[in-house]
Amino acid sequence: GEQSFNNKRLKLAFRLHEAPRVVTGTLAMFGGEKPLIISKAMDVRHFVGANYIEVDIDTSYSWSARLSMSKIMPTAKYIVADQMLVIEGTSEDELPERPLGAWRFQHVDFEAIPIDMSEDQLLS
Repeated sequence: GEQSFNNKRLKLAFRLHEAPRVVTGTLAMFGGEKPLIISKAMDVRHFVGANYIEVDIDTSYSWSARLSMSKIMPTAKYIVADQMLVIEGTSEDELPERPLGAWRFQHVDFEAIPIDMSEDQLLS
């Protein structure tokens, strides 16, 4: 079904513009800025409505994602990165690939976010 289609072809592309060496070095171990099919590395669920798609990506099952996030989260306020989701083109008529959505993370200070969630809430 649609969940299987999205899992096989939903791709994350990103570009780091600014990042500490610890982040760029860690990401280089896993292919650098090479786009990836998300479900090959992490657990992914999709929720589709009439005019939206929500993608829930669980990084906790992936050693490489956990390692990457352990370097990114504490240094996020020093990072500028663009990310984009695309459906992987597998035939000539699906190329070039076009973004489903794109966003920029720019110097995000997670300590300044006014939300307090316990670990139990985050894991439930």
